[in-house]
Amino acid sequence: MTFGYELEFLGANLETVSKKYAIPLYTKGWPCNYRTFILSGEQDVTNILTCEGGELISPIYTENNKLQCLKELKDKLEILKEEKAYLRENADGTGFHIHLGRQCLVSKERKRMLLKFLVAFQPEIFKLACGEYNAIRANYLKHAQWLTKQDVEDEIRQSSKRELLHQKTKCFRFTKETFELRHFNSSLDFSVLESYLQFAWHLYAVLETGDIDLEELEFYYRKYYYLGLEPNEVRRNAMERMLKME
Repeated sequence: MTFGYELEFLGANLETVSKKYAIPLYTKGWPCNYRTFILSGEQDVTNILTCEGGELISPIYTENNKLQCLKELKDKLEILKEEKAYLRENADGTGFHIHLGRQCLVSKERKRMLLKFLVAFQPEIFKLACGEYNAIRANYLKHAQWLTKQDVEDEIRQSSKRELLHQKTKCFRFTKETFELRHFNSSLDFSVLESYLQFAWHLYAVLETGDIDLEELEFYYRKYYYLGLEPNEVRRNAMERMLKME
């Protein structure tokens, strides 16, 4: 397994923060628009330093250094807090996104399994990923739309090498090397981010082994709209059991 994360924040002084990180840091907001932040004599950083926030990009981690990931994340969150980073209450413009390597998607069947799982338990995943203020980000229609059954069927049916789910408008997308979970609002609370990373790791493990009850998955996938859009305890228990999170 390979994985990494992106954590968007507001308020912290990027020049100060950059000196404490040995990883890429990106600016947020006009006029920088995600230009790479590099302090050097060759780059004019005047505009970058006036931006109101940034995006913390993790190194690429593996199965063997998950504990290192958690320790480093905890340390970085403390630095951000010290530097007065903050989040908007409606989470607009701040998200925590996890990238997972595509090595586990060894077949079209595994890809179908992934997408159906995300749809079947979508309300529960959003609830798990609601972030610091216990609310879905206000601009989710722009950056984290719900997946639909039609999205799944279209993605599986299409024959083009370029996936349909590749844009940053849905709560999930494919990139060339990864698949990205975009449900999460940002948080500076380590326990909140840790819980979503744990979910992602369990999801990857199931996809890697294929050890999942396909009949049960199909049941929840097909009954999704009948069961309603609100988070449901029965579905939550089924999701955790299927991911062996219990």
